[in-house]
Amino acid sequence: DRLKAIYEIEEPAFDPDGIAKHYIERLQNLNEVEIFTKNTVVKVNEKGGSWDITLRSGDSIAAGAVINATYAGTNAIQQVFNQPLIDIVYELSEICLTKPGAFADTALTVMDGPFCSYMPFGHSGLHSLSSVLYTHHAKSDQMLPIFSCQDENQNCKPQSLENCTTCAFKPATAFEKMRKQLQHYITDDCLPKYVASRFTVKTKLKASHIDDSRPTEIGQFQKNPAFYCIFAGKINAVYEIEKVLNI
Repeated sequence: DRLKAIYEIEEPAFDPDGIAKHYIERLQNLNEVEIFTKNTVVKVNEKGGSWDITLRSGDSIAAGAVINATYAGTNAIQQVFNQPLIDIVYELSEICLTKPGAFADTALTVMDGPFCSYMPFGHSGLHSLSSVLYTHHAKSDQMLPIFSCQDENQNCKPQSLENCTTCAFKPATAFEKMRKQLQHYITDDCLPKYVASRFTVKTKLKASHIDDSRPTEIGQFQKNPAFYCIFAGKINAVYEIEKVLNI
């Protein structure tokens, strides 16, 4: 009495940890690529058609072009490069990782209304559990991501977010609420057991707030020196980026 129609299909799922490992290894093997981690852009100047960039570590970078692809950090980077800000909204969100019971390699996604999703998480043997009602713990519709938990964690700032998963001040898990929602659709032997949660700040365009769509927006804000902004919420954005940047 809760579902109008049910469709059984085969659908490939990707392994997010595996994809991250793959591209990290590829980048590390490219001599022409230098990687700076755990850093922040603190100062920017334009010099002779080039960007002169200073990092928090004190390192300096000269670049003829900058691509801002920082997701929840988008407006912080737009701001430091003196570029127009984008109308986006931020959501402090949780994905639960669970043991799937008898569900094994099967997934279930309720596609409309207060939907939930319960699906294999890569090659981990776990299932991810999320819910449109309970995944998002807090919302910020300001130009930079501002949340009350930042009052407790002084290292997490709107201009430079910390890792929410490892933060001691992250919200309590909403697993039990998600589990009770899922219980409407599957039998008890298939219900998940909680293992862990991953938290992050999800971001979408304010124009997408009504339908929760996550389109890819690619724009060139400056030509000399060049400045691009890529705002995307889905992994398939890599294909659109290749078309625009001729990579």
